[in-house]
Amino acid sequence: MMKKSGILALVVLIATLLPVTTTDARQRAGADGWHVSAALPAPQLRSPATGTALPNLGPVTLDWDNPGGTKQFQIRVGPFKDDGPGLNLIIGAAAQVEASLFTLQPPKLGLGPYVMLPGMTYTWQVRVTDATTSVSESDSSWGPWSEAWSFKTPAPSSSTLSLASPADNALVSTPTADLQWQDSNSGMFYYEVQVSGDSRFDTNPATATTFVWWNLVHGGVPTPLNSWRTPPLAPDTTYYWRVRPRVQGDGTPVDWGPTWRFRTPRPSKIVFNRFCSIWTMNADGSGQTQVSPNDQFCNKQPAWSPDGARIAFVSNGIGADLWVMNADGSGLAPLLPADSSIIDEFPDWSPDGTKIAFTSNRNPGAGSDIFVVNADGSGLRQVTTLGSDTNHPAWSPDGAKIAFDSNYDGTVIHVRVINADGSGLVNLTSSGPEAEGWPRADYKTRPAWSPDGTRIVFLAASQIWVMNADGSGKVRLVGSPASESPTWSGDGTKIVFVSIGPGYKAIHVINADGTGVARLTASNQPESEPDWTP
Repeated sequence: MMKKSGILALVVLIATLLPVTTTDARQRAGADGWHVSAALPAPQLRSPATGTALPNLGPVTLDWDNPGGTKQFQIRVGPFKDDGPGLNLIIGAAAQVEASLFTLQPPKLGLGPYVMLPGMTYTWQVRVTDATTSVSESDSSWGPWSEAWSFKTPAPSSSTLSLASPADNALVSTPTADLQWQDSNSGMFYYEVQVSGDSRFDTNPATATTFVWWNLVHGGVPTPLNSWRTPPLAPDTTYYWRVRPRVQGDGTPVDWGPTWRFRTPRPSKIVFNRFCSIWTMNADGSGQTQVSPNDQFCNKQPAWSPDGARIAFVSNGIGADLWVMNADGSGLAPLLPADSSIIDEFPDWSPDGTKIAFTSNRNPGAGSDIFVVNADGSGLRQVTTLGSDTNHPAWSPDGAKIAFDSNYDGTVIHVRVINADGSGLVNLTSSGPEAEGWPRADYKTRPAWSPDGTRIVFLAASQIWVMNADGSGKVRLVGSPASESPTWSGDGTKIVFVSIGPGYKAIHVINADGTGVARLTASNQPESEPDWTP
């Protein structure tokens, strides 16, 4: 259950600084015709002494003595068993030939040169030629190679690594996660990265419980630097990841750095009512599945919990009006004790998932009001004392306010907002843009907050409108056909609603700017009250 990728290959660079000729450099023209001269002897290496342990990755100056008559030299530096990048250069610049020096520059992330790896042995050799024109490696003018001397680069440490993004235990926004780390050692550029749903990163086929991605990453290549994008991962799952500097050749692998976590997003789902059953589907309309009990009772008005794990709904005969179940229909439980004289409707979860607001007629003769109860059924309290027709509570994303609709003051039904403690009642729809068809004398109902809390979508005379959270900026999104029950997608880019036309009452979706209406369902049964996972 392991996957490795990203092998760093041997880098070979041939640098020639003289013009090219096809003449064999061992041939020399003299007064008496062509003759062949002897090759120059091998250079004598000086420093660093063979076996030297370097204190860092450079710069490292390789020093030797060229024999007299040298016009070009070839230097090669290779890692242990060629396991990694190296270099192979032919240099004919007079100043460099005279100096008999070559400096290996340290790697610098994002810039290079990407040659020196940590914790491994490198071997270097030099040979020379007296050819005055550019020659190939196979030319007979080259003298013998010098002795092969070695040096070893310092071992790296994972202690220089730190997390860049995502933040530890963060919820990522897509099924593919962009993982980024930082390294205070600027000479490091090659890493191993592991990602798994198993915090142990177990790769033993006999004991592993899930897949481990194990990748080799050149930190200087991706954008941003030192990052890796995962393949598509399972939704709604916690993943663990860690990084360490890559050690190759005869080096000893170092310990892994810290283990960090992230969680993939829940799949975007819509819950809705089809006739008298609760159904769920994917955001594109696929995967339609009935999740409520298949019985003679009418189950309706579903509402997602903030974590997408549970659904609150109303049933007219299972023993209580308000019920809660898991997203797959399991774990059915009544929220409040049954009472045939009480009608509880329109549940809506608080943003932290600890409470549920709903409408109830628990004050006999006073009409309906907004109540709040803890998600376990305890702590019931009344929020409004308006009576009359007060319905459709909707929590603001910060949990501080509740929007709803009511005609308690004798007017038509209007969208109103109140603080969660019952104070600060405000009418948001008492006025609107008459020139744009504002239905002044008709009802305004079914408010729903945008995920960022800045806007509210609502119905006005069966048309879908959007306004700012303070009631300003009203804009009509859908005029006809008649619509019902608008609510926002979790990312705030779309609105799901019910559209009613000749022979259908089906779930539709529209972009938040009013473009791109699409139908999601096509059953022969009426559908209503969609709710999108937060």
